[in-house]
Amino acid sequence: MPQDSRQIVLSDGVRFAVPADAESRPVTGVDSEFGHLVGAGYEMTYDYGGFPEDLGARSGDPGYESSRRPVSGATGTQVHFVLPESPLPEVHMLQVEHRGRTLSLSVSCRDPELCASLAEDLFGSVDLGSS
Repeated sequence: MPQDSRQIVLSDGVRFAVPADAESRPVTGVDSEFGHLVGAGYEMTYDYGGFPEDLGARSGDPGYESSRRPVSGATGTQVHFVLPESPLPEVHMLQVEHRGRTLSLSVSCRDPELCASLAEDLFGSVDLGSS
């Protein structure tokens, strides 16, 4: 976990670290635990629930890449794509299933290097708790 970070703790023992400067924005999840955080040059979202976004639907976006990665003893799907018209065009997302629900994390940034670094720190900090 990065030194300048704080933990977000969800149900089922799911937790992950976000940068200390990430400010929570008020949002309400309909059928899930949902959050939106904003920091200097980036935004992050998390969604822990039963109806995840279809990451394959992004396959037509510029720069789309998909890979599998280990996540706290499970295997998740990580994608990267670019939304050229967005003020934060670089997007990295991770999804991993846990106890019948899906944790979805996303990072959007202006700077590709910052985005890749933030995504690696965020995705690498995921702890799914005890199985």
